[in-house]
Amino acid sequence: MSADFLDLMHLFSCGALGKEPNAKEYNINEILRLSSEQGVFAVVFLSLEKLYNKKCLTITEHDFAYLKSQYTQAVFSSIRKNAAVNIAVQQLKNSGFDCVMLKGQILSGLYAVPETRISGDTDLLLPSAGMEHLACQALEKIGFETIKRPDTSHHAMCKRADAGLIELHLSLYDEIFEDLWFNNRGEKREEYINITTKDGYTYKTLSYTDNAVFITLHAIKHFFSEGVGIRQIADMLLFNKTYKDEINWEKYNKLMEKLKFKKLVDHIYEIGRRYLDIDICKTSDIDEKNIEDILYDIETGGLFGKEDKSRKDFYMEATKERSQKDDSEYDEYIRQWKGNISLKRKLFPPESDMKKAYNILNNHAYLLPVFWIVRLIKIFAGKIKPKKINDKRLELLKNLDII
Repeated sequence: MSADFLDLMHLFSCGALGKEPNAKEYNINEILRLSSEQGVFAVVFLSLEKLYNKKCLTITEHDFAYLKSQYTQAVFSSIRKNAAVNIAVQQLKNSGFDCVMLKGQILSGLYAVPETRISGDTDLLLPSAGMEHLACQALEKIGFETIKRPDTSHHAMCKRADAGLIELHLSLYDEIFEDLWFNNRGEKREEYINITTKDGYTYKTLSYTDNAVFITLHAIKHFFSEGVGIRQIADMLLFNKTYKDEINWEKYNKLMEKLKFKKLVDHIYEIGRRYLDIDICKTSDIDEKNIEDILYDIETGGLFGKEDKSRKDFYMEATKERSQKDDSEYDEYIRQWKGNISLKRKLFPPESDMKKAYNILNNHAYLLPVFWIVRLIKIFAGKIKPKKINDKRLELLKNLDII
């Protein structure tokens, strides 16, 4: 972990909790780069502004004015998005789909300035998986566009400019995570509750204990796949601290132990206590090397892995290790998981999927045939060339007794 990342965590913590940052010299360029990679610029800016007003920040008036404008624009968009999402939730409810809010505004209210928790999408759990198409049609009536759901995805997707992307979950987790990582224990749910956010919106959501489990497993899911950022870690810590008295800790800890995640969770709690000023409980059996390795992974991975190829390959390799299946069993399992995808779709994915993989297609859609060929070349090259696996991450999971 670099000294600049340590500073970033301090500034983020102060912004999230509404505290005064330490008056010292900061490498502003590195802080801005890291805050962008972690997706926490708006939260960090709250601390930078306090330092600037106290003349403790080395930055020109012009440059600070630019940062202020970026912050204002981000917060305005966040407020606009929250209002649009609330309208969408009400539209769904009035149409017979009383959805459950997952994360999103439930977590934003835990931050000193809720609008600074910037997220590009909103997750809603449908009352029943069979309601997917009708729910999408209800949103289409108020200007949303439905995006075709990938065959192995566990959520439908609808988007509108002001609301961003709304993901309508058919289940809490996708099949491969629920089966191989969460041992089919993540879907157990208590009665739903209602939470009113700081901006006055009331949402149905998971119980306090189920929310704690879901938010924790969501952070762990990103940690396993390509990368977890400090905001996702803070989401977990802030929720568990805020609702500490409402959470059934015996049930929570028992589940984490059964899933072999307790050691990782304890290390995250220790990171929260040391570096984010979020103290939930005393932890034991803390390994300093594990602490450093987790922080290094968060710093170098950013919010979603920064398109690191070794991280993409790592997810499937770690899943194989976790499954304890031999090569043929695992390959058959994955084949069946993907079995309902036609050969044509495998070789030539739809334009919407290709745009996610190749950003250039968003502005130059006519290049789609070219990138189909590029993709096929990469696929067949991958069959010959061994995948690049991030051994350091694999070692970390073993040290945390996860695999």
